[in-house]
Amino acid sequence: MTNYWRLDHDTVMMVLEHYHELSTGGKPENPPGYDNPETKRTGTGCHASYEEMGMLCATVCHRVRRCGTDGMLVEERYGLNLMTAPKNEEQIAQERNIPAEDIYRRINKVTWYCVGRRARKESYEEWKKLKQYRKSEANLSVTDKTLDKTKAKCY
Repeated sequence: MTNYWRLDHDTVMMVLEHYHELSTGGKPENPPGYDNPETKRTGTGCHASYEEMGMLCATVCHRVRRCGTDGMLVEERYGLNLMTAPKNEEQIAQERNIPAEDIYRRINKVTWYCVGRRARKESYEEWKKLKQYRKSEANLSVTDKTLDKTKAKCY
């Protein structure tokens, strides 16, 4: 049921930033991406608006928790655990003795992992490896790509 949201990055960020308010049925004033038509659920609207917001929060939270330790960083950053207050990247970096840039980068990866219509089939670790492969593939020069094609034709 909770896998049928088409989430864009703005919507994921809005849910994370206003998680406590949305999970209790509230609506923040004019957040970016809130009225985005791409965010609507598929199927018929058979739920009250406060239920929809709770389900949206649960969807994002479920996707974040699939991300292991990086997901825990997001939970700390945005205070998804009701027992703790939100922290900024610098506070988390000091507590864990990790550079703040690494914390920011890891949190950003998790938010992009959460984007999409359905929950991803691949795990977070598999997705990161796939993204790394695509980056390295994009860094090949044009001559390297043409050489690879000519070698393939020769055999």
